[in-house]
Amino acid sequence: MSINLGLNIAMRALSTYTEAIDVTNHNIANMADPYYSRQVADISATIPMNMLGAAGQLGTGSMVSMIERMRDTFLDSQIQAEESNVGKWEELDRVYQLLSAVIPEVNGATNGLQSKIDAFFADWQALATAAAGGVTANIAAAQAVLISDSTALASSLNEIAADFSDIQLGLTTDLKAKIDSVNSYIQQIYEFNKEIKIAYGMGQIPNDLLDMRNEAITKLSELVNVNVQSKDDGTQIVTIAGKVLVNGGDYFNTLTTVAGNADPRLERVGLYQNGAIL
Repeated sequence: MSINLGLNIAMRALSTYTEAIDVTNHNIANMADPYYSRQVADISATIPMNMLGAAGQLGTGSMVSMIERMRDTFLDSQIQAEESNVGKWEELDRVYQLLSAVIPEVNGATNGLQSKIDAFFADWQALATAAAGGVTANIAAAQAVLISDSTALASSLNEIAADFSDIQLGLTTDLKAKIDSVNSYIQQIYEFNKEIKIAYGMGQIPNDLLDMRNEAITKLSELVNVNVQSKDDGTQIVTIAGKVLVNGGDYFNTLTTVAGNADPRLERVGLYQNGAIL
């Protein structure tokens, strides 16, 4: 028995440390993945053998009791919150750049709309001065300048209005594309939730699935400001503005675009829930 037991202990040790090496290989293979969490094989003693009449229990070797995921969930929530802020300011900066191309004054330029408005009011002042002087030629010259500058100002205002409309339509198009991305991540999180729930139910720890879900939630938070809560079964609830996007592994809702009231071409965001748009 002692020879067989010794061989069994040796075989278990080889199996245990082979599994630990496999975990290390898995870590190395995923070192370039920014969303991957390092995993550690926790090695513990196997259940000892009771020996009647002996001094105590006899050890039976070692085993990998758990493959632990080295992850700080608090930091994850902080990162996701900051990603939402980054996404917000990046979008605002993009809109600012679009607006600054139309109204260069926002960047300190002096040859934009403001200069034409200043010229327009200066021309009225010049016309009033000429009219007070009573010289017909001076009045006619001031009127001609006013008409020319007024025409230029009106043309600029029309161009700016058209540019603003194009920017709004472009932002609506971008909104639709981002809504598609949001809905894709929502469905991914829901599918990961279902798989994670099954794995935990079987007594497994789905480390890689947890990383994949975390990646989807982080990317989702770059697009919308979401709140995430964990459930006892390992799944997570994802909400936006108090509305449920993903309810664990039970169901998920999607976002959609809704025509605006003032201009149906300019759409806003709505939540498609239970067959209705909220």
